[in-house]
Amino acid sequence: MATPSYIGTLDDIVDEFDLDVDDLVNGVDDSDDLNDIDVDDLDDFFDEIADNFDKIVDNGGFLGGLFGGGGGDDPSDDDDAILGNNDDEDIDAEDGNDALNGNGGDDVLKGNDGNDLVYGEDGGDKILGGQGNDWMLGGNDDDVLKGGNDDDVLAGMDDDDKLLGGRGNDFLVGGSGEDVLDGQSGDDILVGGDDKDIFKINDGKGFALIKDFSDGEDLLGLNKIKFGDLKFAQNKDDVNIKLGRDLLATVQDFDAGDFSKADFTSV
Repeated sequence: MATPSYIGTLDDIVDEFDLDVDDLVNGVDDSDDLNDIDVDDLDDFFDEIADNFDKIVDNGGFLGGLFGGGGGDDPSDDDDAILGNNDDEDIDAEDGNDALNGNGGDDVLKGNDGNDLVYGEDGGDKILGGQGNDWMLGGNDDDVLKGGNDDDVLAGMDDDDKLLGGRGNDFLVGGSGEDVLDGQSGDDILVGGDDKDIFKINDGKGFALIKDFSDGEDLLGLNKIKFGDLKFAQNKDDVNIKLGRDLLATVQDFDAGDFSKADFTSV
């Protein structure tokens, strides 16, 4: 297994990013700004972030060619920038507010503590955010993205991805492909994107706001919950899904009468 390149610190490269990505590197406190973006524009939003990573690499690397030979140092508890190669790698950024680009190969990318920006790019990657408010982008191929204990943003992008929010109030965007979105604990926002997606509804662990459920294509995933125990209540243009007194999810722009057992699956 080849060694990834240590690029330097985020302070060295932040000028290479545009304002949006600068904001991402510094982390986010909540998902309010993302929630204001039209669902149809979210894919373009994350594509722009990924393109900024690519531009830096195509221009010879961070700081004009520092990657490849690296800085001669190893990732530390400071704010690091790390670029993988085309092999399968296990990249551990340690603590600090870090930027990781897995590049090619099937990688395991660990942000650990701090507010991190992690992009898997090519290959089937596993991205673990850890502590802090992290932004995770899968890229191409089938990826697994897992948030930590804080408020994270997960974007699968292309192909069939699995997004697990963890604790905290998370924002999950599947992108293209048949994705599985599970906010887990906390009050989460789920956007499937294109193709057939599964939105998991959790019992007693949190709340899911589902923004783009498509009848006859997408499914709602249940675990240890029976369809017959659910209650559907129209709330203006949206549907509230309850189990007893607990509000489990709200499906936007949908009619309660259109739900049937065929819209649900066991996960």
